[in-house]
Amino acid sequence: FSLHMLATRAHVQGLSANARRNIGPDDPVLVAYHRQPSDGLLPPPPPVAHMMMQGQREKAAKARKTLLQQETSTPEIEALFDSLKAAGVAQGGDDKLDAMQEGSFLAMAEQFGLDLEDPLILIIPFKLCSIKSFHITRQDWIKGWKSLGATTVAHIQQLLPKMKTQVMCQGSSEFKQLYTFVFAYVKDPAQRSLDHDVAIGAWKSLLLDRCTFLESWCEFVGSVHGKPINFDQWNQFYLFTQAFATDQTFRDYDTDGAWPVLVDDFVEWHRQKHTN
Repeated sequence: FSLHMLATRAHVQGLSANARRNIGPDDPVLVAYHRQPSDGLLPPPPPVAHMMMQGQREKAAKARKTLLQQETSTPEIEALFDSLKAAGVAQGGDDKLDAMQEGSFLAMAEQFGLDLEDPLILIIPFKLCSIKSFHITRQDWIKGWKSLGATTVAHIQQLLPKMKTQVMCQGSSEFKQLYTFVFAYVKDPAQRSLDHDVAIGAWKSLLLDRCTFLESWCEFVGSVHGKPINFDQWNQFYLFTQAFATDQTFRDYDTDGAWPVLVDDFVEWHRQKHTN
């Protein structure tokens, strides 16, 4: 096509249906349009006005995308992740992993002024939907905090007490989910059960304000039982704390019930200890 023919096609295509009907059969514009080759090698270009509007839409879309990226950019949170990741590597972690590792949690506790037995140490990976034991990947860290509405370190600091209250308060629907999550999260991936000392540490973080006989239970597990804790024992102990939340004498405990042997042994030991 010549440049003249292209312009003619653009002109005719840009006309409305009514305008086209008003063009007579001998109109030079229409004649020129119908004389175009029909080999289909070159599709008709869009009208000039349409091309201009399309360009404006593309510019607006790019502007919105840039603005969204600026609003959701988290350089502070990413820099904090890099710092905590480096702390984990310095404590013997794998420098090939783009993740916070076990040593990173000590640094995270210092960063946010947390005691190592503070349940927030476990609530944070739970809320960030981390999966691998004592690991938080870069994606989990950044995406998780964004989903919680935090884009700066100051935002995280403000969120922490709210997260703790939300999960740990009596009647919280999330607490049982957290309790179940923690078993797998603190467990050695190569083992099916928790080392008893690890289980004791997790119980002290999670149940300190929920179980009146927790100290006695931890003493029994550590000095008498002294064996790993499997998931059934872990889960059943939580149910046991719910059933005997206010009865430290276990007066109504049924030794022929469905409780695991570990709980039976604890109740017997506890009764003898307090009787003596």
